[in-house]
Amino acid sequence: MRSNKAKIILQAIGVAMSTTLLAAGVDSEADKLIIRTLGTGQSDFFNRQTIPTAPLPVSRPVAEWEPAAFVWINLSLGRSLQEPEVLAFYQAIAGAVSEFVPVVIGCDFDELKYWSRFEREFFKEGKFFGRRDHIHFVDTKCDSNWNRDYGPSFARGMNGELVFIDSMYREGQAEREAFGDKRSELLSQAPSQTKELFQAFRRNARRAELAPLALARHCRSRLGMAVDLTRPALVLHGGDYLSDGRRAFLSEDTLMNNGGRESALQSLFQHYFAVDELHVLEALPGRAVKHMDLSWKLLSADTAVIAEAPRKANNSGRYASNLRTKAERALSRNKHYLQTHCPDIELLDVPMPPLLHDQREEVILNIWIHVIRGACREVKVPFDNYWYVEKPGPDYPETKARVEGRLTEILGREPNFGDEGDLNLLSIHYLGESVETSIQTHVESSTVYRSYTNSVIVNAGEKGILLLLPRYRASKGEHQEDYQKMEIAVETAYRKAYPEASIRWIDSDFMARLGGALHCASITVPLP
Repeated sequence: MRSNKAKIILQAIGVAMSTTLLAAGVDSEADKLIIRTLGTGQSDFFNRQTIPTAPLPVSRPVAEWEPAAFVWINLSLGRSLQEPEVLAFYQAIAGAVSEFVPVVIGCDFDELKYWSRFEREFFKEGKFFGRRDHIHFVDTKCDSNWNRDYGPSFARGMNGELVFIDSMYREGQAEREAFGDKRSELLSQAPSQTKELFQAFRRNARRAELAPLALARHCRSRLGMAVDLTRPALVLHGGDYLSDGRRAFLSEDTLMNNGGRESALQSLFQHYFAVDELHVLEALPGRAVKHMDLSWKLLSADTAVIAEAPRKANNSGRYASNLRTKAERALSRNKHYLQTHCPDIELLDVPMPPLLHDQREEVILNIWIHVIRGACREVKVPFDNYWYVEKPGPDYPETKARVEGRLTEILGREPNFGDEGDLNLLSIHYLGESVETSIQTHVESSTVYRSYTNSVIVNAGEKGILLLLPRYRASKGEHQEDYQKMEIAVETAYRKAYPEASIRWIDSDFMARLGGALHCASITVPLP
């Protein structure tokens, strides 16, 4: 039986100890990991709806190309109305998919004040092309677009029933910022502000964590599907997990997020997913969304598409060029690994567009920020007290005078924030290099990978296979004809696996700049 320590911890957080949770014979390593996970949670972070549970008996993981019951997308009603590109993205997905299988749109019903306008805009004639009777809305309590990452994975129970595997969703950067461990926050925020940030983070994280429960409830109550749900003590973004129904593929990032012990991760996946093999591949470089689904994709048990190195950009700086070289090496090493350890999978190369990098105007702004930070340090003023001020308080005029007075001392005149000549002198003073040199060596604050492997497979049974492929647009200095040629190569590769499939290209360029594309923003829920 589970140890007394486990029982005490579970009782302390008010969790009913079901016979499933306390059943004899559960793997001791899984037991210990659940206990450690509960112990690391902040006060009141885990409750009945988020606590890790013991594994259910499952026979195998479900692959994406298996027959689909429906496709789930998730969005914010308000933000979709504010950003026409986001609305158009989801209109295109829902319209295409609804011709094959139903579409479930998850949203936060607290946003119902936007409902009438959203419904009018979403189903507007000439904008929505699909079956409206196949569109269903569900209150997931969550307004995040990226349901692939916080949504469930799937496995088959011993009798073929569908099992939702609800891994823990954690945004490391958001969590660190919420705890106030950034230097600028420690200098400029009162403890009460940090507490408010954490509470806001916890509220948003909880909403994402609860979405799989809402989806499972919809499957049971509205669709009559027999589903069960288990929650491993596993931090996993869904975009970083691929499976062929037998093996699981993850990146080094997921391994690190779970403590770095591959044997422990292997044990978790064996017990909760029933995988035969676990393969850990290299993550793409840079500060970016860099999940597995941006570098390669399984199309079937024996076929996959794998991204080539990003195309070279004409106007990229030194850092972006170096990053592209690192990405090329990582992709090459992953391809070699798959060819060596999974020789039964045919790898089909597909091109990758150039990395998106900051435009000159964005780099200039970044240099100004570094200059202002330097001046703030010299006059002992917290940077946020000068730069991030929505409602200036009574002390702001003095703060402004001290910072800009220091810049005046350096220049010998008042600074002109629109003059690159002034910025050049200040850049040499604070950064030790000119503006043009800084532009060439500029380190991108974030990297955007636009990948043709971030696609969606919908197996609609007798209605056939639908492939949703992401479409990207030429950036400044690029040519759209090059993208048209890439699309021909991409479609040829996908057609090799699915020669009879219906293919729909979905404009994903705007969404890619937000951090993802088609696969990141949808989940194909399998038939029970």
